Order: sequence, then structure tokens, then C-alpha cells
Amino acid sequence: MMMKPETKEAPINIRAKASQRDLLDMAANLVSKSRTDFMLEAACREAQDILLDQRLFILDNEQFDGLLAELDAPITAERHARINDLMCRQSPWE
Repeated sequence: MMMKPETKEAPINIRAKASQRDLLDMAANLVSKSRTDFMLEAACREAQDILLDQRLFILDNEQFDGLLAELDAPITAERHARINDLMCRQSPWE
């Protein structure tokens, strides 16, 4: 079944130097994409990488103790189902 393309309805406006615009245009042309598509794909790819590389999580003592308790708790059928649900969720960028 063919999916309908997502409607683009959220404008993003940026200002750039002419040299930056020209660089983007040259690269976009090399991969046969519009400047907009090229920039959005590159920006989204970078955003995904940053989110996936997040390694530092700031927790207070209560939150940290809760995390340790969750990690140490035995895997029950309910916890297994919750973990499965989490792993099956779509990423925010999908």
C-alpha cells in the first residue's frame, strides 16, 4: 500500500551567508535534492545522532535510587510486557 507523503506545514526560516547557501546548493545538487530537502535531512540526521548519543542524565538522589531499584528488580511478566512495549515504540523522528 502506497503511503501518502506527509504534509509539510511547519515553516522553518534561517538566514545564511551567500557562501553557506552556495555550499549547500552545490552539495544538494550533487545528490539531486532541493536545498530544503538536503538541509532538512542533514539537520534531522544530526538531531537524531545527538539524541541517540545522549549519555549524561541528571538525576537527584530519589530518582537515582528509583533507577537502581528498577534495574535490580526481577523481570516479571508485567515488566517484560512494559519493556516490550517500550522497545516497540516508534522513535520520535519516525
